[in-house]
Amino acid sequence: MRKQGNLFKGAMVTALAGAMVAGMAMTSFAAGWQKNDTGWWYGTNAGNTTWHANGWQWIDGNNDGVAECYYFDANGYMLANTTTPDGYMVNADGAWTENGVVQTQVAQADTSVNTYNSQGVSNIALEMVENTREENAKFGEVDVHDPGSNCVTVTYANGFKMEYYKSTYVNDITVADQSNGKLLFKYYDSSITSGKAMESYLHGLGLGFGVRVGSSSSCTISLDDRHTMDWGGGKNKYIGLNQIVVPRP
Repeated sequence: MRKQGNLFKGAMVTALAGAMVAGMAMTSFAAGWQKNDTGWWYGTNAGNTTWHANGWQWIDGNNDGVAECYYFDANGYMLANTTTPDGYMVNADGAWTENGVVQTQVAQADTSVNTYNSQGVSNIALEMVENTREENAKFGEVDVHDPGSNCVTVTYANGFKMEYYKSTYVNDITVADQSNGKLLFKYYDSSITSGKAMESYLHGLGLGFGVRVGSSSSCTISLDDRHTMDWGGGKNKYIGLNQIVVPRP
């Protein structure tokens, strides 16, 4: 394989919406591969107001942990079944090939440092719980459980686990290893097992939590930014953060 430095001698940039030809209709509201009458392109945010253009991008489009390399023209469309301006072959799917073999690399997981907000909640978790699955792909999927029901559960390389619901439920995020609850909530204490004790502990922190005791061994925590967390201290210890519920107009 040619050195990456040579492969990426063309600029790898994301074009703004005003730079794309008027004929590129925004037909989807999830980041990722899109198609219109002109061809394939790759939206880089939920509203598809930005996209890849003017060069190469490694993309793990099916979230299998393996990325292929694609070339996008000045208008943001993927080249396919041709030779790119810098002399490389791409196949019918747009993937870079050498001697007919698709070139791949391990998808790079996001290595952002986990920090906490003023109430001790992981900023990464706060971002992830509001993202689509496509937007969270940058964190590196390591396991997917899709039983064909209403929920797909995805475990990420950063230690978080997302539950994506397909209908009326809000998404939620927890930790892959419940013994590592502090990854999500800085003040999590697995030794606290009763709802009343959780309420007393949280109020004692003086951080403005709203606490509703749900059962003898659990509580729901209201945060300043309208997120809620569920804390379970029974046999199956649990700490989870819920997506914000947007009221219907």
